[in-house]
Amino acid sequence: MRRSTGNWVGGAACLAATLLIAGCSSLLPPGQETASIAAPVTDPVFNQQISHDALWLGTHKLPVRPDKLIAPKAAVTCPEKSIKDQGKRNFQMPATLATVLVSYEARPWAYVRYDLDRTGAPQNLKVESSSGLKSFDRAALETVSAWRFVLPAGLTDATGCIAEVAIT
Repeated sequence: MRRSTGNWVGGAACLAATLLIAGCSSLLPPGQETASIAAPVTDPVFNQQISHDALWLGTHKLPVRPDKLIAPKAAVTCPEKSIKDQGKRNFQMPATLATVLVSYEARPWAYVRYDLDRTGAPQNLKVESSSGLKSFDRAALETVSAWRFVLPAGLTDATGCIAEVAIT
């Protein structure tokens, strides 16, 4: 991806289309992950964090995403092979954040640890490891909190699941 001197919205949409969203269960078939650019952020604290991250990106590089061997792993209390998705996973990135990421050619990543309740809703979310952009971490937490899963028969919850949310 190159720094664009033209249409930022087009660049942001291109960036969002390259999102990799992996979770507790096996990767979805191609085309199942979706990404879209959300309306501008109205939360002043979030906007301030995006501005801070943009300034930081002006003088720093993001760390490389860990390879699969050293990336955080799901706990044994999260039987990831038997947990199924209820549907498409969606990642909504605020337009202002997408613009910042495009302009700095940044590819942030975050590993989110979460538990699943009996309805398959993620609970107790926390960023386990990340590239350090707090605004992207927040977007990753909001993304995973909206996912829903189906637990296998006889299982009432799952703890210590891991989701990888990254721009590739």
